[in-house]
Amino acid sequence: MLPLAAFLHAAVAGWTFGNQVLLPSEWSRLLPLAERVFGISLPEYLVVTEAYRMGMIDGVTMDFMRARFLDFSRTGSWLLMLVFLACCTYYIVYCLWALVLRPFLMPFAFLAKELCIKCVRNCGAFCGWSLPDMAEHVSLSWDEAEVEMRVHGVTSSYRLADNKNYQAAYKALQHTAELLKSQGSMAPKPRRCLSTPSSAPSSAAPSPRREQGSVADAVSKSNCSGGENLNSFQVKCRKAEQ
Repeated sequence: MLPLAAFLHAAVAGWTFGNQVLLPSEWSRLLPLAERVFGISLPEYLVVTEAYRMGMIDGVTMDFMRARFLDFSRTGSWLLMLVFLACCTYYIVYCLWALVLRPFLMPFAFLAKELCIKCVRNCGAFCGWSLPDMAEHVSLSWDEAEVEMRVHGVTSSYRLADNKNYQAAYKALQHTAELLKSQGSMAPKPRRCLSTPSSAPSSAAPSPRREQGSVADAVSKSNCSGGENLNSFQVKCRKAEQ
């Protein structure tokens, strides 16, 4: 919050101390820098301010804003302009680092930090300085490192529940899992198929030997019955002739 407060304070103070109606002052040596930064030259500044003074332009336009920012480079507010530009540079670099450059340059930043610590150690050992042992601050146990990572807002696990950026996805997956579980408990259970025991008589087709035996018995029975009918017919014929 301190850089933001300094940025707003410098902007309001520079706008006030650069007002030539309230606090007139001459241009400072930072005028060329202000012309490049704010994108307006001194002749353009004179045209815009004269147009507003004559009432030819109404309202606040971008030209008027740039002209008033150019007033920051006057002798009464040049120091505030430097503070204002420093705050702008800080926030531009911070936004670029947080939104764009951090995923790519984080390993290089960590390597640069380790190299700086190593250089300080070597310089201290060479000059005979009594430096505190930095290994105490670097080497930590897993539990201590996890607590420190959570304090600094660094994710210490690959689980979705521990990542702030994926809380919505984690809740959606949990809700889906509970919904599927409830639907599965309400579904009817499938019936088990009862297998026939091996000792039960099967309705399979009879073996070929039994089929052949049954056919032979039927043929023999038909022959016997046919022979008996023929003998009885002959006996009747003989009785009729007598």
